[in-house]
Amino acid sequence: MPFYYFDSGLSFGILLNLICCIQTFGSCYLYFQANDLLKWPNSITKIGFILFGRSFIFLYNTITAFTCIGIVVIYFNLIG
Repeated sequence: MPFYYFDSGLSFGILLNLICCIQTFGSCYLYFQANDLLKWPNSITKIGFILFGRSFIFLYNTITAFTCIGIVVIYFNLIG
């Protein structure tokens, strides 16, 4: 069970889970709409390059790298 069920209770935990599902659905919907509007790009970095320029690629990859490193640290803290 996720930790927010223990901290906030079952009913509020289910509500938080539902909110996360709605946000995921919304972001996927926006991604597919942008992909349809711009026709040729098939990744988030290409869409960001069209909209924001070359600096978006470095920003996106840096955020992704820090997120991946943070997830590994959290796993080590939980398991180890």
